[in-house]
Amino acid sequence: MDEEDLHTNRLSGPSSPRERSVYWRPSGKGIPDTQESDMSIWKGVFYCVCLVGLTQLVWGQNGNSSGGREHGIPGYLDPQTRTFTTQAQAEARGSATPDSVTVLGGIWFIDLTITLTTSPASGDVVTCSGTLDVSDPNFGYFENASIVATVTGGTATCNVEIPYTWSLMTPSTDIITVSYDVAIIHDFVVGTSTKAVSTRESSHTITSITGVPPGGTHTTTSASPRL
Repeated sequence: MDEEDLHTNRLSGPSSPRERSVYWRPSGKGIPDTQESDMSIWKGVFYCVCLVGLTQLVWGQNGNSSGGREHGIPGYLDPQTRTFTTQAQAEARGSATPDSVTVLGGIWFIDLTITLTTSPASGDVVTCSGTLDVSDPNFGYFENASIVATVTGGTATCNVEIPYTWSLMTPSTDIITVSYDVAIIHDFVVGTSTKAVSTRESSHTITSITGVPPGGTHTTTSASPRL
């Protein structure tokens, strides 16, 4: 009997409860088809398990490399105020979109006429400074400028100029606080160094204004302090 006959014939006999197909292999041994089918099934199961395990390993490596959880609390430390702000707080304050922010700029003049009740000594100077403090839900600004006043008799005058550019969320309802500081400065010499000391100083809030002026506006706030 040749190999083709063995491949197509069926083996039967009184001792066999059922017919079984026999396939020829080079070793010369016949393997019943039931064992061959069982082996194929187990091989398929083995391959599937290996594939699932490999897929999980690749996903786990990708997750660790790109989205792994880091220890600690995300945020930043302000080097000036030494205040730590968490990432959630920063995102809440910085959640405004570019479309909701309005940029406004202009010049603010603080015009001061100072009555000198304290006569400056020879060589003394009178200084003036102005401050703008802006309160906005998402941004805050503090502007300051200083100049030397012109003294005529018992009066000193100065016009402090503060240019500004602010990015604001609610400019129509933001509050601007305008303040001034005036002082008499006396210079004296210690050894080879010249020192300056304030002999008289006064600070005051002039006004609080609701609403930021339109862009390009020149605004003047006046006050008449006494030194």
